[in-house]
Amino acid sequence: MNRAFIKDKFYLLFTVIIVSLLVGCGSSNEGLNNAKVDNGEEGVDLKEEKLDLDEKLKTKKVNFKKIETSEGETFQSTLNIKKEDQKLLLDFTLENISEQGHTFTFSSGQEFDFWVYDKNSNLIYQWSDGRFFTMVIKEVTLDPGDQLNYSTNWDFVNQLGEQVSEDEVYTIEFSVTAQVKGQDETIVNPAELQLKEKYIP
Repeated sequence: MNRAFIKDKFYLLFTVIIVSLLVGCGSSNEGLNNAKVDNGEEGVDLKEEKLDLDEKLKTKKVNFKKIETSEGETFQSTLNIKKEDQKLLLDFTLENISEQGHTFTFSSGQEFDFWVYDKNSNLIYQWSDGRFFTMVIKEVTLDPGDQLNYSTNWDFVNQLGEQVSEDEVYTIEFSVTAQVKGQDETIVNPAELQLKEKYIP
């Protein structure tokens, strides 16, 4: 009987130990779960910080996209060259392709000029050389999409008054002789007002 009593006590003690262990593990798991929840909450904060950082980066990227250079983006020019009746007919067009108006200030009655170079790049003719222009300041405003157009000709005579070959390759450089300023007071690079084209017979 004593043996049976001891055996029962042993089983009871064993059961109490097992239950205690299980309760302890549960508490540990709860602690782990709490840790996970806490970490999860920290994770949410980190995600929010990451989203804020992403938004800042996106904003910076948008700002970078807004930075634009004016060179070559304000005007589009074309120069058509055609030979007719022993002359080169020159038709020059300058179009405002920007999103703002631009004011052309001419310091005299001269609004354009052109130069002719031979196949060796030697200057043989300048249209304005020897011409006289009225000394008057003139302003012209080109709104977006507006154009300036100049038509003139060269009769294959060089600066010395000598006839040159009509069968040679020549380079024509055409330019609008104005200072150009945008509505935002930006001065346009004069290179945008010029164009070179080859005449090949």
